Amino acid sequence: MDKTILLRNPVTGKEVTGYYGFSRDALHTGGLIWLRRGDFWAFLTFVCTWLPLLWVYFLVPRQGLLDTIFNGAETVMGIPSMGIVYGFIIIYMIVFHIVASATCNKKYTLSILKRGFELDSSAPNIEEARSALGL
Repeated sequence: MDKTILLRNPVTGKEVTGYYGFSRDALHTGGLIWLRRGDFWAFLTFVCTWLPLLWVYFLVPRQGLLDTIFNGAETVMGIPSMGIVYGFIIIYMIVFHIVASATCNKKYTLSILKRGFELDSSAPNIEEARSALGL
């Protein structure tokens, strides 16, 4: 569960939950949590990490794939070993998900603050949230 802070609009009185710190929820759900929170662009950012894997899976020729993986052939039809390509893509996805999970809560909460909301001053974790958000 991500760390939360209550945000309140001083004009309308509307309350919204803000998030700060590392987003374990985003890391575990692959970004699907952002659809539930209503941040389509953060969700799209996570989905875009899957595009290279889908590109390799659907567009790269399949001939000799098993030979490449199990026998260690260096190239298949002039394309580097698929095992190496998949390995790099998976490493890229893991690193990107960790970096995005570390920054997406702050980005989301700051976007809410820009819309006129303020941190709830009576919250017990107000100083921790301010520090994490850089306020």
